Amino acid sequence: GKPPIMLTSFKLPEFNDETHFNRFRAASNRRKHAYRVFFMILTTVFYAAHAILDLIVGDEAKFMLLALRFAAVIPMLWCIWQVKKSGDLNTDPHRLLVMFVLAPALATVGMISVIDANLSASYPYGLIIVLAASSIVLGLPFFQTALIVGISTVAFVLVLPFSQTPCETILILAFFMTVAIAVILISALVMERHERLLFLSQERLADARDDAIEAKQDLQAFLSSVSHELRTPLKAIVGYGQAIESQQFGPLSDAYRKAAADIQTSGTSLQDNIEGMLEGNQIKLGQMDWNDEVFSVGEVIRQSISMCQSKAADKQINIVGLSSDQTFQIRVDFGRMSRVMTNLITNSITFSEPGGTVTISAGLTGNGTGEISIKDNGLGMSKEAMAKIAEPFEPGSGGDQSNSKGGLGLGLAISSGILERMNGTLSLESEVGDGTTATITIPENRIIDPLASTDTHSTLDELQNE
Repeated sequence: GKPPIMLTSFKLPEFNDETHFNRFRAASNRRKHAYRVFFMILTTVFYAAHAILDLIVGDEAKFMLLALRFAAVIPMLWCIWQVKKSGDLNTDPHRLLVMFVLAPALATVGMISVIDANLSASYPYGLIIVLAASSIVLGLPFFQTALIVGISTVAFVLVLPFSQTPCETILILAFFMTVAIAVILISALVMERHERLLFLSQERLADARDDAIEAKQDLQAFLSSVSHELRTPLKAIVGYGQAIESQQFGPLSDAYRKAAADIQTSGTSLQDNIEGMLEGNQIKLGQMDWNDEVFSVGEVIRQSISMCQSKAADKQINIVGLSSDQTFQIRVDFGRMSRVMTNLITNSITFSEPGGTVTISAGLTGNGTGEISIKDNGLGMSKEAMAKIAEPFEPGSGGDQSNSKGGLGLGLAISSGILERMNGTLSLESEVGDGTTATITIPENRIIDPLASTDTHSTLDELQNE
């Protein structure tokens, strides 16, 4: 069955091997080194300062008490010096720490044997303080703490017959010593368990980080391979499909021409998907090229409409480019901005019914930012679909995969990544059956002085005639 909670709570996590355990000890000692040295110095000063207690006892024991106290201070100072050096040498200081605690503990036990009955209770309590404070605050492992407590307790029991402590006081001291020993040992056990768990958790995090870095490097190598091994042959396939369809190698029947057209369409679609995956991963890895340029928003809108006009014509979609009272110039990467606009316009065309309309508008807001909106009267999306539509590989409309119009669903994810690069945002408003409005917000620091213009509408037919 399941072990009791108390036993499970005190069980020390185990390490894979001795090397793993040594790494834990080295990391623990490095983390504690500075405050250990500080506390050891503080403890030594206080222990030496308590020599004033030795001066108020009788003349017969005074010099013995002072001799015992400063006989302990000398090894304590030596231990401080050695522990301070051990931090630079990256060695295990636990033996030095055991000596540091045992020196005042055994000296205090010696004082108990020579003190008179009137002051016999003060020094035993001092032993409890030395053991508890030194062992716990120095962060000694459980075994070393148990060793210190065991040696001190045995020494204390051996000197009791030679002390002048009354029996009643001995019984009280025995109770407090038992409680103190239990608290010290449990505290040492809990602290070491916590340290081990913390170290193992940090190691797991470090391993996960290393795995992530390795995976990122593998992904970069894969993308380089894909870039060469897939894109290059696909360009040849698409090129040969175009050549065959146009009958450059001789006349073909309608069936062969249709097959060549299907090869070209499928190859182009696959090429676009691969390009989208590569671009999406470049954005994710922070490897996106960026070249700031100053240009008019109207210019990028016109170019993007022109790039989408063939697809719009095939579906009989009317694209209306609306220029507001104020057009404006922006400072961003033209190619990246054109990519965002083309993605959004393509989405609007894809999810619009034949004969639908896509309306594009741009203008400055009251807070100094710029906005570009692409609105369609197509299928629209549900709130559930809106929550995840900007995630990669989420094609479809209205949250229904049956409405998917093809593609990997990378367009919005890529557009959001590009806009984040220039501290812009992409927001969507949509209702099922009532179309979708995508709004690009361009930050104020990307806006150049606006250029005044009059309201104009440019349709797809007018763009084709320009």
